[in-house]
Amino acid sequence: MSSQGSWLAGGACALAVSLAAVASQQTRSISGSVRRPDNDLPAAQTEVRIESVNSTLTSDSGEFTFPLLPPLKVGFPVKFHVAGLVIVDPCNAERGRTYLPDPEAEPIAIKVLPSREALESSDSLRCVMIERASKIRPPKSGSPKGRGASSSGSLLVLPERREFARPAGPTRLHYSEDRLQVLIDVAYHPKLFQKVRESLGENTPPAEDEILLEQAKELGVSPEQLSSALAKWTKSVKDPYDKGLAALYEQRYAEASRYISASIPSVPGTFLERYVPLAFAEYQQGHYSAAEAYLRKVLAVHSDDPILLGALGAVLDGQAKYSEAEPLFKRALAIDEKTLGPEHPSVAADVGNLARLYLERDGYAEAEPLFKRALAIDEKEFGPEHPSVAANLTDLASVYRLQGRFAEAEPLLMRALAIDERVFGPEHLILAAVLGNLGWLYTVQGRYAEAEPFLKRALTIDEKTFGPEHPNVAADLKFLAQLYSDLGKYAEAERLFKRALAVDEKTLGPEHPDTGAVLNDLGSMVYEAQGRHAEAQSLLERALGIFEKALGPEHPRLAMVLVNLAEVNRAQGRYAEAEALLKRALPIDEKAFGAEDLQVARDLKNLAELYGAQGKYSEAESLQKRALAIEEKVLGGDSPGVAMDLNNLGVLYFHLGKYSKAEALYTRALVIAEKALGPDRPEVATVLDSVAELYDAQGKYADAEPLFKRALAIFEREVGPDKPEVATELGNLAKLYCHAGNYAEVKPLFRRALAIDEKTFGPDYNDLADVAKDLADCLHKVRRDVEAKDYEDQAAKIREKRKQ
Repeated sequence: MSSQGSWLAGGACALAVSLAAVASQQTRSISGSVRRPDNDLPAAQTEVRIESVNSTLTSDSGEFTFPLLPPLKVGFPVKFHVAGLVIVDPCNAERGRTYLPDPEAEPIAIKVLPSREALESSDSLRCVMIERASKIRPPKSGSPKGRGASSSGSLLVLPERREFARPAGPTRLHYSEDRLQVLIDVAYHPKLFQKVRESLGENTPPAEDEILLEQAKELGVSPEQLSSALAKWTKSVKDPYDKGLAALYEQRYAEASRYISASIPSVPGTFLERYVPLAFAEYQQGHYSAAEAYLRKVLAVHSDDPILLGALGAVLDGQAKYSEAEPLFKRALAIDEKTLGPEHPSVAADVGNLARLYLERDGYAEAEPLFKRALAIDEKEFGPEHPSVAANLTDLASVYRLQGRFAEAEPLLMRALAIDERVFGPEHLILAAVLGNLGWLYTVQGRYAEAEPFLKRALTIDEKTFGPEHPNVAADLKFLAQLYSDLGKYAEAERLFKRALAVDEKTLGPEHPDTGAVLNDLGSMVYEAQGRHAEAQSLLERALGIFEKALGPEHPRLAMVLVNLAEVNRAQGRYAEAEALLKRALPIDEKAFGAEDLQVARDLKNLAELYGAQGKYSEAESLQKRALAIEEKVLGGDSPGVAMDLNNLGVLYFHLGKYSKAEALYTRALVIAEKALGPDRPEVATVLDSVAELYDAQGKYADAEPLFKRALAIFEREVGPDKPEVATELGNLAKLYCHAGNYAEVKPLFRRALAIDEKTFGPDYNDLADVAKDLADCLHKVRRDVEAKDYEDQAAKIREKRKQ
């Protein structure tokens, strides 16, 4: 007998389910029947299954019975499946999912349709929207983490630490056993649907729509029919709730919030679950507090729902409420492990959510085994060449990248790219995520020539898929802009940041946190990097206001902007203002991440840098030591970040006159940096410069000269001959020659340094005054006093203007 059963009267049917107390030994059972909703005719011999529990066949009259045994219990969410048919209602977060009612409650009517008829069912299409809106995931972008250690005499500029996220919606393509799962995968890409509708006709759909083809084949319909059904439904709905769901489909989140909110009565009752898509709409607008409140309303009634627990955890994660999010993710994981088993794909998703939370807090030791577990589950469930496996590889690569384990991260991303290209083709939107992550991996290593084509390819794919004005495109633009900022191509970086800002303001609104993130990056990485202090401060203050309004006064995104505002003030000699800003940022990060987090270490280093700039070396020393201890504990003693910390602590000892201590730290830093990064990296050049300055101060000019020259050659080769790092090194080498009495070499080096800084930052850049003064001092030594006076005047004018 076929498990798919037969219809007594054909067509659609409905499944009536109730909980009844069975007299025998007081055992309760789940009982029900499969019936046609319009004429109540039953379906015979049809397999009915509760996911991961059991299955049974209906009788000739369409009836069935399940024993109510653990893990089933009243109020617990379960998911029904009916073989060969599509469940169109109930749809509580997922198709066929509902909460088991009390035995005395009314039966649950579960409507089921053949797949072709499901395309014409409003209930079925509504379920697509509900299911998508229940998948609130932790944010993959907008983390307030900085990039690394400063050794250049200025505070750390903190861009948004973004991870390239795969497109919204489930990526585990075979996760659900429902015949209409494809709708969920593509429901929120209307422009992609439009492209499919325009390109199909009588032709074979393009390779990038392989998923759509696969699912349409399973349904027995064409991709065009599938996409047209959704488009038709969004245009025809009249009910406010359906209008809200349609607005979600088209990413009109503010409109969605208004419609869905209006559809919920003052006493929600059976409408309680509508708060979930309402929370999704608020979350997409950056209204995290509102999203949290709505989800808590539902969880107050359904406290054991792992989907809702995960959704609330994601919203709390977005607010940096990590200590509140963690137990929710853990509870969702425990429930799914108990009910579905330890190797179910839902468990892999729960594990991934928890791992990403730890990653946000620099908990690499906790995150790595969790990502590896998720990878193992999905490899076993789907095979080694599945897109879910590619997503897990990308997550694991992020753990390695953030620890500076670049050699381990790169092959994982390459494997992920190969999987996605093989499954989707070279231009599918999924590829933009892994391409972006590869580009970012190369960017943080300074491998800019390799990074640029990956970032550009990701941008091209997203523009082709979504059009030029989409948040995904804005994110791509921001990454590419940061690359150009690192290269000193500020005009190009400014153009891209401004375009990203315009897109985010138009699509997300001027008060959205992502808009604030662009303002932060444009202000700190372009304007402040060029000494355009007033422009930088204006943008950073606007970003600060956005974050305070959207996220509250203690969110770590505020700390990020406070650090960048501190740098604006430090660069202008406003040390008291800079100190106050940094002291406000530090407790925010300590509260959000804990006292031994890398972000806290960076805050401590920023304060130490500020005190060092004022000659307060003893105060700076204690802060730098605490930062070093944190980074050694989190990253290990052989990481590049620790090498830079050792160098910075050595600089403090150098200024305190403790030369032997400084040299020992420099030596250790150089060994670590060369081993971890290779001999020709800018970080190595930074340490070489420190050692050379020490030898210069000790009068060991012959020892210092080759180190300065080696550092200069590295900077010229790795960052470019006209970059500020080169100017600094030229000035240091010139001062060495001045001290050694090799005056003929001095002026050409100083003049080249001045030209680079003036070209990069403009004629009024503060550091130009220092270079001009150093050159003047050396000219006085050879009694070229008239020439020296010109440079002294130049330095005085710059410093006078800075005070204004």
